[in-house]
Amino acid sequence: MTMTIDYTGSDSGFFFNGFEDPADISSLTSTEIVVTNPTTGDTVTAAGSGFDINGDPVSGTITGFTFVQGGIPVAVMANFSWSLVDFVTALDDVSDFNDYSGMSALFSLQDIDLDAQGSSGFNILDFATRNIFDAGLDVSSDVTVTGSDVDDVLGGGTGDDFISTEESNGY
Repeated sequence: MTMTIDYTGSDSGFFFNGFEDPADISSLTSTEIVVTNPTTGDTVTAAGSGFDINGDPVSGTITGFTFVQGGIPVAVMANFSWSLVDFVTALDDVSDFNDYSGMSALFSLQDIDLDAQGSSGFNILDFATRNIFDAGLDVSSDVTVTGSDVDDVLGGGTGDDFISTEESNGY
């Protein structure tokens, strides 16, 4: 299974905008968790099954995220299966200890296809500084990025990076 990330927004740092403090759970069912950040107004909806939170997450499997900024969906992540407990632990480890090992393990469970064609530009550096593909995050799976029609910024880290470009709009 290849995780898909369809990005249509203008803020490449969308991933953590909804999770950053003081974000809190605003809605919870066994198949959906909605996290709202009152400071940014961003929301993240996690879809899945078996969600059980009794103070701390007890069980559940996340199979998708929808990220909303200003009432507009800006990204959808799908086609993956992550333990809710492992994800919350990874978020806490990044936030509390700057430890990316848990998040690295989750993103490395599957190849990733990031499609930014519908966006107003994608900057891997913004995406990175907001804790996805960060220098601290070591993704060992293959990542394919399809850029937008405007200037995109891509980069790689240590390891077997391969960046292939196609001519687009004269570039």
